[in-house]
Amino acid sequence: MASQVDDDNDDAWSGSDCEAADEEPKVAALTDPSKLFATAQQALDFDKAQGFDLKACKVNDFYGAVKFVNFVRKAVADGVQASELQAICGSVIELDDDHLKPVLENDELLSRLEEGFELKDD
Repeated sequence: MASQVDDDNDDAWSGSDCEAADEEPKVAALTDPSKLFATAQQALDFDKAQGFDLKACKVNDFYGAVKFVNFVRKAVADGVQASELQAICGSVIELDDDHLKPVLENDELLSRLEEGFELKDD
C-alpha cells in the first residue's frame, strides 16, 4: 500500500511564517514601548526626541546597562514621563540584581546594548 503525500499542505511551509523569520527584529523605544524600530539607534533617536538621551547616562558595563534599561522600562510602565527620565538617569547610583530580569519579553534592545552605551570589556 503506497503512502499518499498531501500536496495541499505544501503552502503551510511557505509564506508568512518563513518570511517573518527573515524580518529585521523590532526594537521597542524606551519612552514608548509601543513604538517599534528596525534598529536600536532608531529607537534611541526616538527616545532622544521625546526628551530622554540614553547615551548621556553613565553606564560602563554590560550588566549595569541591562539593569538600567530594565529600570527605565519599569519606570515608564509605572507612568514616569520621558522628560523625568533624564533627571532619574543622573541620580541612579547602583541598581540591584532584580533589574536583570527583562521588563519586556524578548527585549531586542538588551541584545543591542553596544549601540546605546560605550561598554567596557571585562
